[in-house]
Amino acid sequence: MVDAQVGPDDAGVFGIPFDPADLAPGAFVPDTRAWLDTRTARADPVGFGVAGVPGPRGEWFVRGHAARDLAAPRGDEPLLWDAWD
Repeated sequence: MVDAQVGPDDAGVFGIPFDPADLAPGAFVPDTRAWLDTRTARADPVGFGVAGVPGPRGEWFVRGHAARDLAAPRGDEPLLWDAWD
């Protein structure tokens, strides 16, 4: 698995402790897996969020990312600030 949002220069600059071109199994948790794990108490929702930023984390964060993942196969590419009414 590859982290397409982290370039080779980013790892050194931001101190990312993994090779973004070769993620180990389990190093990355897809949004839908995180949602299922938090809903079944296999994972603490506070453990999911933006590293180094105290605010954006928790169940609402996981739920929003899972919804965006589910919208993508339909051709929708919602942004972080998009919402559904």
